[in-house]
Amino acid sequence: AGSECSLSRGSTVAFSKMLMNIKVRDALINPLGSVDADVEELERGVMACLAGQSTPSMLQPNLMGNEDRHHPWIINPHSRFRIFFDVLSIMVLVADVSATPFMLAWNIDAEGWLHGASIGVLTFWMLDMVMSFLTGTYVKGKLVMRPWLIARAYLRTWFVPDFVIIFADCIGYIFNNGHEGTAVLRLAKLSRFVRLARIFRLGKVSESVTRIAEASGAASIDIMFETIKPIFSIITMNHLLACAWVFIGMQADSDTGNTWLNTPLEVQAEGAPASYMQSSTLYQYTTAVHWSMTQMTPGSMQVFPQNSSERIFNCCCLIIGMCVFSTLISTLSAKLMQRQLKFRDRMQTLSMLRRFLRGKAVSSRTAVAAQIEVERSLNSSLRKPVVLGDLAAFGLMSSGMRRQLKCELTQNHLQHPVFRWWKEMDPSGMQALCYDAMEFKALPPCENLFVPRNDAEEAYVLVQGQLQYIRELGYPTDCRQEVNQGRFFCEAALWSHWKHRGEMKAATGVELLAINTTELGRHLRCLSAVHYVIAQYGREFHSRLVVASTSAETTAEEPDDLEVPFTSFEAILPMLDLPCRRLVSSTTVRAALLRLHHSRSMVRHPPTLADFRMNEVIKGSCSYMIGWNGDIECLTLEEELELRRSDGRTLVRLGKLVDDQVVVKVRLPGNKVRSGERGEDALDRLLNDTFSPLIGILQITVAEQHETTSFCERTKITNKVLKTVHHAEVTDHPSNVEFEDVVFVEANRRQSTGSITSSGFRSTARRSSVVTGLRSSCPTLPFDVFVLANSKGRLLLHAWVTSGELDMLRTPAGAHVLEHAFDGVRLDPASARLARERSELARI
Repeated sequence: AGSECSLSRGSTVAFSKMLMNIKVRDALINPLGSVDADVEELERGVMACLAGQSTPSMLQPNLMGNEDRHHPWIINPHSRFRIFFDVLSIMVLVADVSATPFMLAWNIDAEGWLHGASIGVLTFWMLDMVMSFLTGTYVKGKLVMRPWLIARAYLRTWFVPDFVIIFADCIGYIFNNGHEGTAVLRLAKLSRFVRLARIFRLGKVSESVTRIAEASGAASIDIMFETIKPIFSIITMNHLLACAWVFIGMQADSDTGNTWLNTPLEVQAEGAPASYMQSSTLYQYTTAVHWSMTQMTPGSMQVFPQNSSERIFNCCCLIIGMCVFSTLISTLSAKLMQRQLKFRDRMQTLSMLRRFLRGKAVSSRTAVAAQIEVERSLNSSLRKPVVLGDLAAFGLMSSGMRRQLKCELTQNHLQHPVFRWWKEMDPSGMQALCYDAMEFKALPPCENLFVPRNDAEEAYVLVQGQLQYIRELGYPTDCRQEVNQGRFFCEAALWSHWKHRGEMKAATGVELLAINTTELGRHLRCLSAVHYVIAQYGREFHSRLVVASTSAETTAEEPDDLEVPFTSFEAILPMLDLPCRRLVSSTTVRAALLRLHHSRSMVRHPPTLADFRMNEVIKGSCSYMIGWNGDIECLTLEEELELRRSDGRTLVRLGKLVDDQVVVKVRLPGNKVRSGERGEDALDRLLNDTFSPLIGILQITVAEQHETTSFCERTKITNKVLKTVHHAEVTDHPSNVEFEDVVFVEANRRQSTGSITSSGFRSTARRSSVVTGLRSSCPTLPFDVFVLANSKGRLLLHAWVTSGELDMLRTPAGAHVLEHAFDGVRLDPASARLARERSELARI
C-alpha cells in the first residue's frame, strides 16, 4: 500500500497504510535485546563520577583510531595560543634577519637599547625551544600529543640548529662584555659571523605559516601567503646581498687598493661627500640595495667592482640573479600557457557542441539554450564544488587515512541530535557508518537533486550552496522555498517508504552529504544499545509521519521533503520508553562531564548529582540530549492551565504549604509530564486531581506551545522547558467560584490592608474575608487567597488575579511582597481539613 502511494489529494487514506522503509524495517521492528545492563552501567559510572569516586577520564568511550591521549600541558599546534606565538615568532624573525646582517656590515656594536633588544630576542628563541617540546606535532600523518614522541621528533629536526644558534649567541654576548685580550677579541669577532646562522631560521617560517593557514581555514589566507612568500623571499635576498656588498667594501682586503665605496660621486655640491664612503649610512644602504636589485634584473647602475673580492662576489650575484630571473619568467610563462590551454579546451567543447547541434538539425531555440547552459557550466565561478571523490590525491592515500579524512569531514556536517548521540555512545560504530553509509555529492547550478513521485533512497545535509524546493501540489508553481546551508532534509526516507513530494533544484553550485538507507539499516545492528534507541526513534518518527499525513485537512498541510510536523528529536525523545530515555540521558551526561573535565571546570567547581538531576532522569521527569548546535540540553515537559473567569481574572498558583510555612512560587497551575505519559494525560491528571472542585465548570478552548531556556554556568548545560499552555474558561458566574471559608491566622491578630496596581503595591482600606491576621508592616493582599488540595494531601495556594496583578507577581518585587505577606502566617486547621474534604469529595 505504501509503494502505491501517490501525491494526489485522494492518497490520504493510503498514507495510513504507509510502510516503513523495507531496507531498515527489520532493524526497526526487531531490536537486538534488552539494554538494561547498558543503562545501569552508564548510570553507575556517571553517579560515581559525580560522587567523586572516579574521574571523568574513566568514562571515556572507545575513541577513533587516530586520536591520541590528551595531556593538559601539551599545546595543540592549531590552538589560538600557538597561532599567536607563531605570528609573534615571524615578527621577531623578520626583525632579527633584518638587523643582524646590517649590524655586521656596518660594524655596529650592540649597546644601549640594541643590547636590551638583543637580550630579548635571545630570550624569545630560548622560549621557542621550550615551546617546541610542548607543542604537538604530526608523525606519519597523525597528530601526536605524547611528550616523549614530541621530544623525539624535535630532536631529530630543529633541535640541533636551534641549539647551535643560541649557543653561538650566548658565547658572543659573553666575549663582547667585560673580557679583553687578542684571543678573546678574535673569538668575539668570530661569534658575530656565527650569528648569521640565524638566517637559517627562515626555514621555520614555512611551518608557522602552514599552521596559521590551517587554523584560519580560509582560502583567502592561503592565497595571501602564497603571494607574499615569493615577494618576501626576493626582498630578503636583496637585503642580504646589499649588506654583504657593503661588508666587502668596508672589511675585505683590496688587491687594487680601491673599493666601490671609494668611488667618487658624480654630482658633488659644496660640502657634499666626495665618495660613497663619506656619505651617510642610509645612502650607502639604499645604494647597495639598488645594486643588488640590478643583479637580478637586466638593469644597471654606476657602481662597479673595484677589486678581485668584489668582482668575484659580483659574478656570484649575477649567477644567482640569472637563476631567480629565469625562474620568475618560467613561472609566468607557465601560468600564461595554462590559461591558453584552458581557453582552447573551452572553445573546443563549444565548437564540438555547435557541430553536433547543426548536424542533428536541432531548433535554434533549443540550440542557443543548450549553448548558454554549457557556457555557464564552463564558468569556473558557477561550476559544482569539488567533493572528496573528485580528488585524485584521495585515491593515493592509505585506507586508514581515507577513513579518517572522510569521517572527520562527515561528522563536521552531521549535526542531527540522533547522530550526535550515536557518536558519543559508539564512536567506532559512528566512524564505520560515516565511511560506508555517507557520501559527498556535488551539483552544478540548475541541476535537479530529485523530482516529484520518485522513490526516496537517501536523506541529505546541505553542506555548501543553496537549493530551491518546489512542492508539486498544494503551492503555486512560482512558490519556491530556499534551502540554506546546514539544512537536514528528506529524513522521512530513512524511516518510511517515501516518495518525493516536490522538485529540488540547485540555485548555485552545491555540495551535499547523502545518507544511504541500505547501509544505515546494516549498521544499526552492530551495537544493541544503539539499535535499541534508533529503532524506537525510527518507529516513533514513522507513526508521527502517518498521523501528520492522515490528519492534514489540505494538501499544503501534508508532510513534504523538507519538514514533517512534530518530528523533531526534542519532541520525540520524551515519548520514548523510559530505558531508552535513560540510556540517551546517561550518555549525554557522560559527554557533559568529559567536556567539563577537558575544560578544567571540574577542578574549580565539581558538579554534584543535584546539578545534573540524575534522580529525575531515572524517574523519567527530565531527559538530556545533544542539540543541533552541539550544546547539552536538559528537556522538561510541562502542561499548564490558564483559567479565566468571565470578569477577566486569571487563576494563579501562589505557592504551597510545607510544615505550616508558605513557600512562595508564582506560576500558572500545571504538572510535569511523567514517564510514559503524554501531554494530554498530564492535563487530565491535573484536572482530575487538584482542580476536581472546578472540573464541572471548566471549558478548554485552545492550546499554545511555549519554550523557555536558561543556561547553567556551573554545568554548561541549557535547561529547556517545553510548556503547553491550555487556555480555559469558567462557565459559571464569578461569585460562584469563590472559597471564602479558608482562613489564615497569626498569634498577634493584627491586620492591615493593601492592593496591587500595575506599578506596585500601595495601602488601601479594604475588607479581606479570606486572609486575616497579617503583620501590620506588610500590606494585605488585594485578592482572596484560597486553598486546593491534591490527591497526596498537599495544600496549594491559589488566587484570582487581574492581568496587571499577575505581571507584577511574576517579578522579583512581587514575590518579595508575597513572602512578607505570608511571613509568620499559618493556615487555620479547620480550613485545611475542609479543603482536603472538598477535594476528595469532588474526585469521588
